Amino acid sequence: MQIGPCPFTGETYAILPACTPDLAIVFATQADEFGNTQIEGTAFADEFIAKASHQIIVVAEQIVTTDEIRQRPQDTLIPSYRVNALIHEPWGAHPTASPGHYDYDYEALQEYQQAARDATSFKAYIRKYVLEARNFKEYLDKALTRGACSGCATTRGWDIPRKSQRWSRAAASRAICPTSAPATK
Repeated sequence: MQIGPCPFTGETYAILPACTPDLAIVFATQADEFGNTQIEGTAFADEFIAKASHQIIVVAEQIVTTDEIRQRPQDTLIPSYRVNALIHEPWGAHPTASPGHYDYDYEALQEYQQAARDATSFKAYIRKYVLEARNFKEYLDKALTRGACSGCATTRGWDIPRKSQRWSRAAASRAICPTSAPATK
């Protein structure tokens, strides 16, 4: 860090080198098969972190057609030529929200917050949800709480939607939760 003058005002500021991460992993609500990425809701700093990074992995809640992306080109925050890998992972933002798909899982976030207060409980949390989960579906089976999906505490047997459509929170939970409505195909 250096201290130096602002070239416009002459005021003194701390001068830091640019932050250029080697890799950014960004969750998006939708992307097309080429990686053109749109983030609905608040993107926070995801767009800027991705654009500053040398490589970008996008984890998308939904894969949509390029025509759908082109309907709202102003919403494309990360263009395909910047994306090194694209992963389609419904519920991939859990326990946080995916706007238009599902809300925050407050119970799961509270469990994490409690576990993070001391090393022993945090190690147990990591063991349960990370080390002992063989795949993401197994993580969801353990982690989804009743508040996450209309009274359903498990993903076993869920038909997670993979179609290119917009889902409201209520429609999403009805579409994927076997206790709320018949599964969609």
